[in-house]
Amino acid sequence: MAFKIIETKFIGGYNFLKDLPKDYPQIALLGRSNAGKSTLVNRLCNRKSLAKTSKTPGRTQEFNFFEVTYKANDELKKFHLVDLPGFGFAKFSKVKQNALSKNIVNYLTSDLPLLGILLLNDSRRTPKEDEFAIQKLCFNYNRFLQIILTKIDKLKKNDIKKQKEIISKCYNLEADDVLLSGNGIDVNLIWNRIFEAGYLE
Repeated sequence: MAFKIIETKFIGGYNFLKDLPKDYPQIALLGRSNAGKSTLVNRLCNRKSLAKTSKTPGRTQEFNFFEVTYKANDELKKFHLVDLPGFGFAKFSKVKQNALSKNIVNYLTSDLPLLGILLLNDSRRTPKEDEFAIQKLCFNYNRFLQIILTKIDKLKKNDIKKQKEIISKCYNLEADDVLLSGNGIDVNLIWNRIFEAGYLE
């Protein structure tokens, strides 16, 4: 598959589903606060600071849209990469957490042109109830779902395979179904999986 990113740009951050852009297909990144969503956006787009990263959990509170122009099979096309608010241990009030969670669920079950979800799981932590709920939602609504283990560079090399197998089993998946992300990991493996699934052409 001949695929090349031509241009990426930040479109805007949105708080309400009714305001979300609908003009292009969407692929969204979702995961716990501080799972590395913004970092992966930058890696996927080959930009150092396209998405703002932070060591503070919960910094992303809006639906951040990035327009990606790419060339595939000698044709220019576009889609939106969407950085969703993180869930889990962010230091928000319970009301704020519930509002963000409701927004995410409404987005996943909406009729927006959402092709699929990249669900990020910190490689040092096993998935919890929230991750399983997202997996079930994607299955029920026929959304493409790719589990990506992030921060692989934080693990010892000898532990990577073992941790990948442990987390894969938690999701009832084979180890090869799960992809990795971290320093030194080729992000084209993620792009290839998306194209192989047929959600982008």
